[in-house]
Amino acid sequence: MRLLSTELLKDSIKSVQAVSNNPIEFHDLITYELLHKEMTIFTPKMDVILLPEGATVIDFAFSLNPELAKKMSYVKINGQTKSITTALNNMDIVEIIALKRNTVHADWLNHAQTSKAMKTIQDSLQQ
Repeated sequence: MRLLSTELLKDSIKSVQAVSNNPIEFHDLITYELLHKEMTIFTPKMDVILLPEGATVIDFAFSLNPELAKKMSYVKINGQTKSITTALNNMDIVEIIALKRNTVHADWLNHAQTSKAMKTIQDSLQQ
């Protein structure tokens, strides 16, 4: 547990530093990622992705596989087709449906809650 917490802390700090130089934004993002209640989200193969409460499909996708996330078109949550901006609930099963091309939109930043998703989206938009 200690190793997982240390790695989560390191990953969160690196991602947040890359997203914002503003100390207040830094504090808010770190607080959100580390102090919010955690949700357990599953892939169709029952792989587990842990996300802070309030995370969206966008956060799930970038946590699971950033390259796949950049190409996602829509998702199935518990077998039902949903928008990629949908907020997730604890124990959801999420399947990402992707295209062959990059589909990243600036609007995704309005729905991303985690620093990892925000950073990857920003990097993709700058390319």
